[in-house]
Amino acid sequence: MKAPLRSHGFDKPTDLDDHLAELDEEAEATAAEAKTEKTTVKRTRAANTVDPSLRAELEELRREVDKIRRDIKRLEAAQHSRHRPAQAHHERDRENSRLMTVVRSVAVTSLASRIFASSPVMAALVAVVPIALGLAARRSEVA
Repeated sequence: MKAPLRSHGFDKPTDLDDHLAELDEEAEATAAEAKTEKTTVKRTRAANTVDPSLRAELEELRREVDKIRRDIKRLEAAQHSRHRPAQAHHERDRENSRLMTVVRSVAVTSLASRIFASSPVMAALVAVVPIALGLAARRSEVA
């Protein structure tokens, strides 16, 4: 036998919660729409009260700013295209330097671990050297 419907008309409490959540979302959406309508009405009123000569001057200034932005982008692109090969070469050198630092650190650590396998304290002391070398190399790259 099926259980009788609750007084609110929903079978489960979660159904009621879902329905209330949907109603809240709808209320928020209508409030947001009303707010945007009010702001657009205010903007149109303000736009209607602005002097046409000021509007024309503002549009001219906007066009000039857009033109200046385009010029800046064009000049930046031209500048970057001239310096690209040198920058790419330096970036490769920097990457190789970092890679060689890591390789050197691993090689020294591996060699130290083989030489001092019988003494863990000595191996730990020798392992600190490549780490210090790596830190020193990184500091010199940053500076």
